Amino acid sequence: MNNISSKTANNIWNKKVHQLLVESGVPKKYYVPQKLVRRQVDEQLWNFLEQYRNDVVNKVHNGNNLVITSPIVGNGKTSWAIRLLQRYIAETALDGDLGDKGVFCVCSNMLEIFGDFGYFETSIEFFDYLNRLKNCKLLVIDEIGSGRITPVSYNHFYDLINYRVDNGLTTIYTTNYSDERIQEVLGERLYSRIYHTATVLEFRADNVRGYSYEEVEKFERRG
Repeated sequence: MNNISSKTANNIWNKKVHQLLVESGVPKKYYVPQKLVRRQVDEQLWNFLEQYRNDVVNKVHNGNNLVITSPIVGNGKTSWAIRLLQRYIAETALDGDLGDKGVFCVCSNMLEIFGDFGYFETSIEFFDYLNRLKNCKLLVIDEIGSGRITPVSYNHFYDLINYRVDNGLTTIYTTNYSDERIQEVLGERLYSRIYHTATVLEFRADNVRGYSYEEVEKFERRG
Protein backbone atom coordinates (compact mmCIF):
# COMPACT_ATOMS: atom_id res chain seq x y z
CA MET A 1 0.00 0.00 0.00
CA ASN A 2 2.84 2.35 0.89
CA ASN A 3 4.55 1.56 -2.42
CA ILE A 4 1.37 2.39 -4.34
CA SER A 5 0.93 5.63 -2.40
CA SER A 6 4.56 6.58 -3.02
CA LYS A 7 4.25 5.82 -6.72
CA THR A 8 1.04 7.84 -6.99
CA ALA A 9 2.60 10.79 -5.18
CA ASN A 10 5.62 10.64 -7.47
CA ASN A 11 3.39 10.62 -10.56
CA ILE A 12 1.50 13.66 -9.27
CA TRP A 13 4.80 15.46 -8.61
CA ASN A 14 6.20 14.60 -12.07
CA LYS A 15 3.05 15.85 -13.80
CA LYS A 16 3.05 19.07 -11.78
CA VAL A 17 6.73 19.75 -12.51
CA HIS A 18 6.16 19.16 -16.22
CA GLN A 19 3.12 21.46 -16.20
CA LEU A 20 5.07 24.24 -14.47
CA LEU A 21 8.01 23.91 -16.87
CA VAL A 22 5.66 24.19 -19.85
CA GLU A 23 3.95 27.23 -18.31
CA SER A 24 7.32 28.84 -17.50
CA GLY A 25 8.16 29.24 -21.17
CA VAL A 26 11.43 27.27 -21.20
CA PRO A 27 12.22 25.72 -24.61
CA LYS A 28 10.86 22.19 -24.98
CA LYS A 29 14.31 20.57 -25.01
CA TYR A 30 14.74 21.71 -21.39
CA TYR A 31 11.66 19.89 -20.07
CA VAL A 32 14.15 17.16 -19.16
CA PRO A 33 17.29 18.38 -17.32
CA GLN A 34 20.31 18.66 -19.62
CA LYS A 35 23.57 16.86 -18.84
CA LEU A 36 26.38 19.39 -18.53
CA VAL A 37 30.10 18.62 -18.54
CA ARG A 38 32.07 20.38 -15.83
CA ARG A 39 34.47 22.75 -17.61
CA GLN A 40 37.88 22.95 -15.96
CA VAL A 41 38.49 26.58 -16.88
CA ASP A 42 35.28 27.53 -15.08
CA GLU A 43 35.76 25.26 -12.06
CA GLN A 44 35.11 27.95 -9.45
CA LEU A 45 31.96 29.16 -11.21
CA TRP A 46 30.66 25.60 -11.41
CA ASN A 47 31.24 25.14 -7.69
CA PHE A 48 29.38 28.38 -6.97
CA LEU A 49 26.46 27.47 -9.24
CA GLU A 50 26.18 23.96 -7.83
CA GLN A 51 26.04 25.40 -4.31
CA TYR A 52 23.38 27.88 -5.47
CA ARG A 53 21.42 25.04 -7.10
CA ASN A 54 21.59 22.87 -3.98
CA ASP A 55 20.19 25.76 -1.91
CA VAL A 56 18.01 27.27 -4.63
CA VAL A 57 14.83 27.61 -2.56
CA ASN A 58 16.61 29.75 0.02
CA LYS A 59 18.53 31.66 -2.66
CA VAL A 60 15.30 32.59 -4.42
CA HIS A 61 13.57 33.39 -1.14
CA ASN A 62 16.45 35.75 -0.25
CA GLY A 63 16.46 37.51 -3.63
CA ASN A 64 19.95 36.40 -4.73
CA ASN A 65 20.17 37.65 -8.32
CA LEU A 66 22.72 36.37 -10.85
CA VAL A 67 24.21 37.67 -14.10
CA ILE A 68 25.81 34.83 -16.09
CA THR A 69 27.95 36.41 -18.78
CA SER A 70 30.52 35.54 -21.43
CA PRO A 71 31.45 36.93 -24.85
CA ILE A 72 31.68 33.31 -26.00
CA VAL A 73 28.46 31.65 -27.17
CA GLY A 74 27.58 28.04 -26.46
CA ASN A 75 29.43 27.56 -23.17
CA GLY A 76 26.52 26.87 -20.85
CA LYS A 77 25.09 30.23 -19.74
CA THR A 78 21.49 29.56 -20.74
CA SER A 79 21.72 25.89 -19.76
CA TRP A 80 22.84 26.83 -16.26
CA ALA A 81 20.17 29.51 -15.84
CA ILE A 82 17.47 27.04 -16.86
CA ARG A 83 19.04 24.35 -14.68
CA LEU A 84 18.52 26.59 -11.66
CA LEU A 85 14.94 27.32 -12.74
CA GLN A 86 14.26 23.59 -13.20
CA ARG A 87 15.54 22.79 -9.72
CA TYR A 88 13.51 25.57 -8.12
CA ILE A 89 10.34 24.40 -9.84
CA ALA A 90 11.04 20.77 -8.88
CA GLU A 91 11.55 21.62 -5.22
CA THR A 92 8.52 23.89 -4.88
CA ALA A 93 6.03 22.23 -7.25
CA LEU A 94 3.77 20.95 -4.48
CA ASP A 95 4.26 23.61 -1.82
CA GLY A 96 0.71 24.92 -2.17
CA ASP A 97 1.70 28.40 -3.38
CA LEU A 98 -0.61 29.29 -6.28
CA GLY A 99 1.64 32.06 -7.65
CA ASP A 100 3.98 31.59 -10.60
CA LYS A 101 7.09 29.64 -9.60
CA GLY A 102 9.26 30.68 -12.48
CA VAL A 103 9.21 32.29 -15.91
CA PHE A 104 11.77 32.11 -18.72
CA CYS A 105 11.91 34.74 -21.45
CA VAL A 106 14.34 35.86 -24.14
CA CYS A 107 15.11 39.57 -23.82
CA SER A 108 14.53 40.41 -27.49
CA ASN A 109 11.08 38.76 -27.45
CA MET A 110 10.17 40.49 -24.21
CA LEU A 111 11.18 43.90 -25.57
CA GLU A 112 9.15 43.30 -28.72
CA ILE A 113 6.08 42.63 -26.60
CA PHE A 114 6.79 45.63 -24.38
CA GLY A 115 7.00 47.90 -27.42
CA ASP A 116 3.92 46.60 -29.20
CA PHE A 117 0.58 46.77 -27.40
CA GLY A 118 -0.90 45.12 -30.49
CA TYR A 119 0.88 41.87 -29.60
CA PHE A 120 -2.12 41.07 -27.40
CA GLU A 121 -5.75 41.63 -28.30
CA THR A 122 -6.43 43.71 -25.19
CA SER A 123 -4.42 45.89 -22.81
CA ILE A 124 -5.61 43.62 -19.99
CA GLU A 125 -3.71 40.70 -21.56
CA PHE A 126 -0.60 42.85 -21.87
CA PHE A 127 -0.64 43.89 -18.24
CA ASP A 128 -1.37 40.30 -17.18
CA TYR A 129 1.84 39.35 -19.00
CA LEU A 130 3.80 42.19 -17.42
CA ASN A 131 2.49 41.42 -13.94
CA ARG A 132 3.40 37.76 -14.36
CA LEU A 133 7.01 38.77 -15.08
CA LYS A 134 6.95 41.18 -12.16
CA ASN A 135 5.61 38.78 -9.57
CA CYS A 136 6.92 35.30 -10.38
CA LYS A 137 9.24 33.88 -7.74
CA LEU A 138 12.14 33.32 -10.18
CA LEU A 139 12.52 35.11 -13.49
CA VAL A 140 15.15 34.14 -16.06
CA ILE A 141 15.87 36.76 -18.74
CA ASP A 142 18.07 35.25 -21.44
CA GLU A 143 20.37 37.30 -23.68
CA ILE A 144 20.01 40.76 -22.11
CA GLY A 145 21.35 43.37 -24.49
CA SER A 146 19.61 41.71 -27.45
CA GLY A 147 16.59 43.23 -29.14
CA ARG A 148 15.47 46.72 -30.05
CA ILE A 149 14.78 49.13 -27.21
CA THR A 150 12.28 51.94 -27.74
CA PRO A 151 11.25 54.55 -25.15
CA VAL A 152 8.09 52.54 -24.44
CA SER A 153 9.84 49.16 -24.11
CA TYR A 154 12.59 50.74 -22.00
CA ASN A 155 10.07 52.15 -19.53
CA HIS A 156 8.40 48.74 -19.12
CA PHE A 157 11.78 47.00 -18.81
CA TYR A 158 12.98 49.41 -16.14
CA ASP A 159 9.65 49.19 -14.32
CA LEU A 160 9.93 45.39 -14.33
CA ILE A 161 13.49 45.25 -12.98
CA ASN A 162 12.96 48.06 -10.48
CA TYR A 163 9.84 46.35 -9.11
CA ARG A 164 11.61 43.01 -8.71
CA VAL A 165 14.64 44.57 -7.01
CA ASP A 166 12.51 46.65 -4.64
CA ASN A 167 10.44 43.59 -3.70
CA GLY A 168 13.36 41.20 -3.27
CA LEU A 169 12.32 38.92 -6.14
CA THR A 170 15.06 36.86 -7.74
CA THR A 171 16.11 37.36 -11.35
CA ILE A 172 18.78 35.45 -13.28
CA TYR A 173 20.17 37.12 -16.40
CA THR A 174 22.39 35.77 -19.17
CA THR A 175 24.27 37.76 -21.79
CA ASN A 176 26.99 37.52 -24.45
CA TYR A 177 27.70 41.24 -24.26
CA SER A 178 30.44 43.08 -22.40
CA ASP A 179 29.66 45.41 -19.49
CA GLU A 180 30.38 48.38 -21.73
CA ARG A 181 27.99 47.15 -24.42
CA ILE A 182 25.25 46.47 -21.87
CA GLN A 183 25.65 49.98 -20.44
CA GLU A 184 25.48 51.42 -23.94
CA VAL A 185 22.33 49.46 -24.86
CA LEU A 186 20.44 49.63 -21.57
CA GLY A 187 21.73 52.93 -20.20
CA GLU A 188 23.44 53.51 -16.87
CA ARG A 189 20.23 53.55 -14.81
CA LEU A 190 18.96 50.12 -15.91
CA TYR A 191 22.47 48.66 -16.03
CA SER A 192 22.97 49.66 -12.41
CA ARG A 193 19.69 48.07 -11.28
CA ILE A 194 20.76 44.80 -12.90
CA TYR A 195 24.51 44.56 -12.29
CA HIS A 196 24.75 46.27 -8.93
CA THR A 197 22.10 44.02 -7.38
CA ALA A 198 23.46 40.69 -8.64
CA THR A 199 26.44 38.37 -8.41
CA VAL A 200 28.19 38.50 -11.80
CA LEU A 201 29.70 35.24 -13.09
CA GLU A 202 31.80 35.24 -16.28
CA PHE A 203 32.26 31.94 -18.11
CA ARG A 204 35.49 31.48 -20.04
CA ALA A 205 35.05 28.02 -21.55
CA ASP A 206 34.98 27.45 -25.33
CA ASN A 207 31.88 27.10 -27.46
CA VAL A 208 30.71 23.45 -27.43
CA ARG A 209 27.33 23.96 -29.05
CA GLY A 210 26.63 21.11 -31.45
CA TYR A 211 28.91 18.66 -29.66
CA SER A 212 27.58 15.68 -27.73
CA TYR A 213 28.01 15.30 -23.97
CA GLU A 214 30.48 12.46 -24.59
CA GLU A 215 32.56 14.55 -27.02
CA VAL A 216 32.82 17.45 -24.58
CA GLU A 217 33.66 15.08 -21.73
CA LYS A 218 36.47 13.54 -23.79
CA PHE A 219 37.80 17.00 -24.64
CA GLU A 220 37.83 17.98 -20.94
CA ARG A 221 39.66 14.78 -19.96
CA ARG A 222 42.41 15.58 -22.47
CA GLY A 223 42.73 19.02 -20.83
